[in-house]
Amino acid sequence: MPIGAGGIDMKTARENRTLDLSLGLPEADQPAPGSVNLQIEMCNLLSTMIADGIAKGRIRSRHDLAARMSELTGEEITKSMLDSWTAESKDRHRFPYEYAPAFEIALEDDRLQELYIRKGGRRTHVGREAAYVELGQLQAEEDRIANRKKELRKELRNKR
Repeated sequence: MPIGAGGIDMKTARENRTLDLSLGLPEADQPAPGSVNLQIEMCNLLSTMIADGIAKGRIRSRHDLAARMSELTGEEITKSMLDSWTAESKDRHRFPYEYAPAFEIALEDDRLQELYIRKGGRRTHVGREAAYVELGQLQAEEDRIANRKKELRKELRNKR
């Protein structure tokens, strides 16, 4: 084992200098009972997204949104359906998840999928953050492969 100045194990020192890109993120906690009931939060988010879409000029009205979603899905979606999905009082009229992509595309807003991901105890990564996460995953895979190679070489040496 090579020992450097001051009695430091150089192999250990090198390993400790390796950049850890795994980010040390904690695993997702198990959701508490009732914590993923989205009824009210979903109604509010849908309404907010529609209002923001109108304010930002992405759509002119709920009629426009319904028309765009109909075009994207190939199914008839009406303003009345949008109104039902966004009314807290209409608890039997739930927003169908199958329409989520069309809703987000029409509004150029991805907060709906962020809600689902967050409620599932996960995170989304975009841009530079996503690149760091992928780099960390690749580094972890390289480390796993390197460790396995070491194990195999050791086994082969011991069988001589």
